[in-house]
Amino acid sequence: MEEMKSKIEQIKQDATSVQEKKEALIQLGKEMIQEEKGLVSDVQDTLHSTWDELKDDQIPGHINLQLENEFRQTMKNLSKEISRNEFQLEGKNAKEEILEHMEELKASTSWKEVMGKLYAFKDKWADLPYAGKEVDAELSRKFDDTFNEIMSKKDEFFSRLDEAKDEARAKKQDLINRAKKASQSTQWKETSKEMKTLMDEWKTSGNINKEENDQLWEEFNDARQAFYQAQAIFFEERDKQQEQAKVKKEELVGQAQELSLSEDYKETSQKMRDLMTEWKAAGFAGKDIDNELWDAFATARNTFFQRQDEYYQEKKGQFRSKLEDGINRRKKQLDDLTAINQDLEREIGEIRGLDAPMGNQDNRWEIMNDRNKEIEKLQSYIDENLKKISGIRTELNDMLKKIEDVKE
Repeated sequence: MEEMKSKIEQIKQDATSVQEKKEALIQLGKEMIQEEKGLVSDVQDTLHSTWDELKDDQIPGHINLQLENEFRQTMKNLSKEISRNEFQLEGKNAKEEILEHMEELKASTSWKEVMGKLYAFKDKWADLPYAGKEVDAELSRKFDDTFNEIMSKKDEFFSRLDEAKDEARAKKQDLINRAKKASQSTQWKETSKEMKTLMDEWKTSGNINKEENDQLWEEFNDARQAFYQAQAIFFEERDKQQEQAKVKKEELVGQAQELSLSEDYKETSQKMRDLMTEWKAAGFAGKDIDNELWDAFATARNTFFQRQDEYYQEKKGQFRSKLEDGINRRKKQLDDLTAINQDLEREIGEIRGLDAPMGNQDNRWEIMNDRNKEIEKLQSYIDENLKKISGIRTELNDMLKKIEDVKE
């Protein structure tokens, strides 16, 4: 654009007559069409305004008419080239946007989603406007390279996945063999630790397919359960250590009573659950003693959990009150922004309802251009407010959902 303005100034300085200047302007327009660069609507407007400034009654009428016709034809051709240039730019921008999205897909391994998007981009690419021979060829090359790169990455991923499945299968079979051997042991303590270790290893051994996974798990778990059943029979048949169970449960009752007045609810809750776990593992202490100890133990636990419930109910009420305040604030923000947009839309309506401007063509064009710019500015305010409204509504909906989850 600046280069064209410079050429126009040079024409004004070098040409000695209006006729020569008009001929030079026509030639400049033709040269710009051939160069196919810098073609925007401002170029045409500048050439028009410069032409309109050139007045000379000394030019013969037939020559002036010939110049006018040639200038109009040049501007018509220039307008076509501008439209074509803008159409190609639209295609270029759209294709570059797709390439950006495809770059993002490279980091994903959610292959079902990736493949869906990738082929959707391929279909969309085929429908996009032509971006010019050289540009379109370069963009298509990048598209093909990126497409092939993602497909190669997918193939490599599933190849590695097959290798991982083979490795997982071998690990699981080894664990099954070790579990079967351990299931014959009567060294309960040591073998229990070994079974736990085998289970931990199983959890990290990887996956195959569901059917084979289930089959191998059943074989592994059968060996584990054979050991645990034999262990249970052994301890069931042992004489019950009632005195030891009594001592243990008295200890647990004392700990529970100490914890029942604690205000550290999170940590104490876990401790109470741990005490219950210990209680269940303590064994049977005899009917009468066991019932008496249980009543004392349960009373201490109920005292604590009742106080904990009252505490969390109070916190829940405070949280609900905070949510209600937030909801009211956002509702007011929505009302305010909606009112502002209504005022802005009213202003736009008033501008559009103005009478057509008077005066010569240039003045009318300038007034209408100013009106359009004012409408665009007001509309941008409306769009910005709509984005804010959307964000506030999202926050409001989230708060409304949270407040529904907080029951009195």
